[in-house]
Amino acid sequence: MGGAEAVLTQARKDFDAGEYRWVAELLDRLVFAEPDNDAARELLADTFEQLGHQCENGTWRNEYLTGAMELRNGVRDLGAVVLATPDVMAAMTLDMLLDYAGIHLDGPRAWARNIRMNWTIREFDGPERDFAVQLSNGALIYTANKSLPDAAANVHLDRGALQRILFGTSDIDTELRAATITVEGDPEPLTHLFALLRPSAFWFPIVTP
Repeated sequence: MGGAEAVLTQARKDFDAGEYRWVAELLDRLVFAEPDNDAARELLADTFEQLGHQCENGTWRNEYLTGAMELRNGVRDLGAVVLATPDVMAAMTLDMLLDYAGIHLDGPRAWARNIRMNWTIREFDGPERDFAVQLSNGALIYTANKSLPDAAANVHLDRGALQRILFGTSDIDTELRAATITVEGDPEPLTHLFALLRPSAFWFPIVTP
């Protein structure tokens, strides 16, 4: 469109014409291309504010106004906050626990690593479930009731051991020594995977890079 100034000029005209959704589309791309462009951030905040005030849907209104606040004030840094408790984790299904692990994966650090493993997780009351677990493109992917023929390792885990590691009260080395986790094959991919998990920040950007 001819550069940042051309985009801003067009966005201002469209803003004055009340074309707020189109302005949001334009400026969203500009803010991601130039996060420090204060004029673009301020106009996008004004746009989200208009969209929020005109929106009847409470959820959408909150999203728009939160986005405007983020553009003007940034994201509050409260550090990592662990909201789950052992009781909450005990009530989660195994699929939920693996989703929880995926949420806490440090994607940028994991980007260059590809890991393929088979996990067998023992529930508290005895039953076992099999999962094909893969780390690829900075994401943790799992498939229930499947095994990978080319897996680097077959891992057997007690559910309690997985919960303790995810909650931060134990680590992979401790659980390996206690034999609550056993590995057939190379243990390095498993220890590396757990090293890539970290607590998530309480607040995170929703409209900025």
